[in-house]
Amino acid sequence: MTDQAIIVKNLNKKFGSRIVVNQLSFTVKRGSIFGLLGHNGSKT
Repeated sequence: MTDQAIIVKNLNKKFGSRIVVNQLSFTVKRGSIFGLLGHNGSKT
């Protein structure tokens, strides 16, 4: 059994021509607590 619960490699996301995620890579170990924080796009 692997030590990682989530493995992300080279993730990209675009909305139209706007790049919002560029080459994101990370792993989350099994049993850990993980959160992604960032702007919600509402410009606040």
